[in-house]
Amino acid sequence: MIFGMQWATCLLCIPLFAVVPFTALIFALREGAPTNLTRAGAVAGLVAGLVSGGAGATAYAFHCAEESVPFIALWYGALVAICGVIGAVLGPRLLRW
Repeated sequence: MIFGMQWATCLLCIPLFAVVPFTALIFALREGAPTNLTRAGAVAGLVAGLVSGGAGATAYAFHCAEESVPFIALWYGALVAICGVIGAVLGPRLLRW
C-alpha cells in the first residue's frame, strides 16, 4: 500500500511542481524584506509544497487508479515537508537584502 506503482514519479514530480510557486513566493517575500530569512524560506517552501502536492494529487487521481491513503499520506506529506526544508535552506541565500 505504501509503495504503489508510481512512487518514483511522485518523488520526482512534487518538488519539480514546487519550483514555480516557490520562485514566485521568494520574489514576493523579497519585497516585504523579512527579518527571519530561514523561517520565511521555510514558509515559502511549505506553501509551494502544499500547492504542488495538491496539484500532483489532483493529476495523480485522474491518471492512476491507485487510491491508497497510506501512499498519499506518506509520499505527499513527506515531500511537502522536504520542500519546507529546502525552502529553509535556500531562504537565507535567496532572501538576503
